[in-house]
Amino acid sequence: MDIFKRKNYCFINCLVISFLLLSCTKEDNFVGTYPQSEETTKNSVIDYKVSEEEAIETLNGILNATYFSNTSSNMITANINIKKKEIGRIDYITDSNNGLRAINDNVPNAVDTFMYVINFKDDNGYALMSTDRRTYPMYALIDEGNYYPYNNNPGFDLFIDMAKFYHKLVVQKEGLIDQIPIHNKIEWELVNQVGPKLQYKWGQEKPFNIYCPILNNGKHAAVGCTAVAAAMILAMNKKPSVINGYSLDWNLISQMKTAYDLNNNEAGRNQVATFLHELGKKMNMTYGEQSGAWPNDALKYMREECHLWAYNMKDYKAGDGASNYIIYHTLHSYPLGLVMMCGYTQRGNKKEGHTWVLDGQIFYKDKNHPDKRQMDLYHCNWGWGGHNDGYYLRFIFDKVASNYTLGFDDGCTKFRYC
Repeated sequence: MDIFKRKNYCFINCLVISFLLLSCTKEDNFVGTYPQSEETTKNSVIDYKVSEEEAIETLNGILNATYFSNTSSNMITANINIKKKEIGRIDYITDSNNGLRAINDNVPNAVDTFMYVINFKDDNGYALMSTDRRTYPMYALIDEGNYYPYNNNPGFDLFIDMAKFYHKLVVQKEGLIDQIPIHNKIEWELVNQVGPKLQYKWGQEKPFNIYCPILNNGKHAAVGCTAVAAAMILAMNKKPSVINGYSLDWNLISQMKTAYDLNNNEAGRNQVATFLHELGKKMNMTYGEQSGAWPNDALKYMREECHLWAYNMKDYKAGDGASNYIIYHTLHSYPLGLVMMCGYTQRGNKKEGHTWVLDGQIFYKDKNHPDKRQMDLYHCNWGWGGHNDGYYLRFIFDKVASNYTLGFDDGCTKFRYC
């Protein structure tokens, strides 16, 4: 049977991103040397500086297009937070102190501020906005919560490092996008949107890891980012019915969407924690404070024992459009189509990285120049209890992957920082 007609099955595509100079570590320090240009000076940075007021104006236009336009009203799904977003506290992410992030109480809007964090009131999410006219105006639109710089979310930290590097590439090496500043009173309109599809906001620590092995320090091992990503995909399909001899009650598990749900339902907590641990065993998880497994082992289990369409990891190749087409087709053509993604970096013989799920995509165009300026974001579920889940600028993945890549193997290695 033609697989394109079998939309009742989950279609899972998996890609690998490899970054030579980026690290997914809790220290969040950028390793390596940015490309430099003699022409780039502080004066030129100031010339293209976006003020806070301009960033807020641009963001409000994007929010109106996203949630309150005629186009968006026909696309928004039940999983999207459509509560009116009111501008709250503004934080800054700077390029100083080895890239450590800082809150606005301590850091002024200096030349090395490359990103505004515009929080929405009542923990209603936040946006990451560029401070330079030569880049895309918005890096990310986060679903809920407010920005906290030290939550140790490895996926989010990886993206911030990528964004820093993207900023340097555009400003210091490649110059202007299309040779024209992109911030120029652009009226963005929503063209297409899918997702977010995942209903679950699972994580690696308590209460999700209560059946994982106990370590020498007396604590339970982490679930592992690959297990969390795979488990959320399987949960959307209510598979398997039995794992390693344990029966799974999907009517109950489907109600356990967050840590709060698990903490308030003992039976549901036991079901989810059992599922996560047994799934880790299926993929030969190496348990520790940062547990790790091969994503291809997870995909093999999905394919052979759960009978889902799940392909092995593929290289994320930016520039030729193939990877982006695969993601687009997977997300848009299948109701349960999801993409497992992992990024890693290599330090000698050691690789570090994170696995997460792409479960949505959103497209904007310049209303006055739709063929010239477009902005495309992926919805990322980081598998970190819902923290920092949201839409992230696709171009950053493309640009970093196309400029700095390693030789790929047949999948991601076991992660050390998940």
